[in-house]
Amino acid sequence: MPREDTQRPAPAQDGAPGVASFISAKDLARGDALFFGPGARRRRMIGALAAFAMLVLAGLVIGSGLGLRAPREAAPMVLGLALGFGAVWVLASLFRRHPARVCYVRAKGGHGGGRFIRELRPYGHVIAYRTAGGAGAVSPRALASLLRNRFMLNLRALCSDQQTLTLDAAPALTRMLAQASDVVIVDLSDGAPPDWDAIQPEAARCVFVSAWGQHEQAEAALANLGANGQCFFYAPDGEIQRRAAFGGAVLEAMRAAHGARG
Repeated sequence: MPREDTQRPAPAQDGAPGVASFISAKDLARGDALFFGPGARRRRMIGALAAFAMLVLAGLVIGSGLGLRAPREAAPMVLGLALGFGAVWVLASLFRRHPARVCYVRAKGGHGGGRFIRELRPYGHVIAYRTAGGAGAVSPRALASLLRNRFMLNLRALCSDQQTLTLDAAPALTRMLAQASDVVIVDLSDGAPPDWDAIQPEAARCVFVSAWGQHEQAEAALANLGANGQCFFYAPDGEIQRRAAFGGAVLEAMRAAHGARG
């Protein structure tokens, strides 16, 4: 059963319910190891072994089709290994205990940062948020219930190679989302998000990024926001530049959100 965390319950505005985090200041004391350490490496290794076993199985099936005896005898064993590794990988992903909640905000809500989102996935649940003009179909309580469901979000993350969840929320929910996130990644490729006034009280947990081709516009937007910090840029293939500095900024934003010291 998913754990209902009580760490850092986010106070909400306008009567919206708060949403606790799946990580704590104590977890963040591990630094990068919380997201890229032994647990993450084990999941990747088990997933790679499952994929390799499936490739070997495919080769054996082809060999068996050609009438070779050895592949026919080995296929059941390799199938068992593939299923075993696959099951362990799925379970490890579904029951990941400490995923961060990453809100990815982009002014126009387009898909231009889709490849960049893959840089955020190791941190946990990536919520792609389209700012301004949302119809508000998701109620605050329904959204809070969804954000608390670690198992379901882990499942969504497992089934997607990009964001865990996409929201087209009403501006009234912008602050709630910012408060519920361990870090808010603000993409300035299309300029400042229209709902920045609602996000600004949570500016300490924001990290700013932009596509490289829009770097001048992004830096101008950042200056207009009056926010402290720098803008990190990602290449057309989504690869973040100055990776170590970006990772450090993400951790500092999370520590600020949790009142933790670096």
